[in-house]
Amino acid sequence: MILNRDYGDFGLFALPQNIITSVLSVCVLFLMSYLTLKPVYSFFSDFVELGLQIFNFSFLTMSMTEYISAVYWSVLGIRYVNIVMLGSLFFISFVIAYLAAQHTEEKLIEKGLIPTFIYLAWYVFFTGVVWLVVIVDMITDAERAW
Repeated sequence: MILNRDYGDFGLFALPQNIITSVLSVCVLFLMSYLTLKPVYSFFSDFVELGLQIFNFSFLTMSMTEYISAVYWSVLGIRYVNIVMLGSLFFISFVIAYLAAQHTEEKLIEKGLIPTFIYLAWYVFFTGVVWLVVIVDMITDAERAW
């Protein structure tokens, strides 16, 4: 059925697109969950082992030059490749949303700028959850009563 001309546009375009979208959405969901929960787990495991010693309160006694030096080395430790990738993904998402709004003759930020950015940030997460539920229902052969 996939990439079969006998099924027309559904077989050539719609079905492969939906399969790729579902796989990518579920992969992004797991990746986002892992990258979010790993630091949280690490923090809590360190907190359980060390207690309040995990928090460094030495900044209260630091001089200005020590503070500037600490900020300098913190800025050098940033992963700029991740920031550039994240920025480019948001930019591409914003361009696609803008072009879609132009095509449908709607205002992109009609509800405000903050809800638009929240939508762009969480859309992939929510579609991943929906596809995960659909895949689990398909695997378990769950039937819904209407």
